[in-house]
Amino acid sequence: MSRSQYLADLKAGAAISEIFFLRAIRQGTTGAGIPFLALKLSDRSAVMEGRIWNSDQTLAARLAPDSFVRVSGVAVIYRHRLRLNVDEVECVDSSGLDQQEFLPGSYRDIDELA
Repeated sequence: MSRSQYLADLKAGAAISEIFFLRAIRQGTTGAGIPFLALKLSDRSAVMEGRIWNSDQTLAARLAPDSFVRVSGVAVIYRHRLRLNVDEVECVDSSGLDQQEFLPGSYRDIDELA
């Protein structure tokens, strides 16, 4: 499976629908009382925060850290940092995934580094 987008290449305003590794998930509430889920997403290029606004607890119960998820959303700038406003998230089976796409790696040839 070939990826079409990496986190490190995203620019503000870019729409994305891609599979990421879900490193962590946290429920929170804004000062105005709006519930959200904070996701820590990664691929081999970067780690980025994602937010799901007005989330319910059933969604949080379906997601688990250290799993793979398909995320659809838009990259936005918040407090001078890029993050994803997530519209949809769903768990995916990892059996058909290339694990190298989700681990940090070198952009140089491994043989050059030896």
